[in-house]
Amino acid sequence: MPAIAVTLTFALMFREGFEMAFTQVDSILRQQDEEYRRLVEKHQSFKARLKELQGKLFLTEEEKFEEVNLKKQKLQIKDRMEAIARRRREAGF
Repeated sequence: MPAIAVTLTFALMFREGFEMAFTQVDSILRQQDEEYRRLVEKHQSFKARLKELQGKLFLTEEEKFEEVNLKKQKLQIKDRMEAIARRRREAGF
């Protein structure tokens, strides 16, 4: 097997393993950590509103402003969720 194929195969296996591990950590945190669960709900709410805005052909100036702010807030929430997950992983769950 050529080296590039081995590298790609390994990369895909690593990615799949990482995604599975992330899914497991996410599931545990949703059950055990109130702050994480609250952040997930907020993130999903922002995501749904962004989808609504992106479904429109034209946005008002107010909606454009809202869209930018939602994207920023969604990213901040995602960063906070990752910080909680990292802290829990480092603590050994």
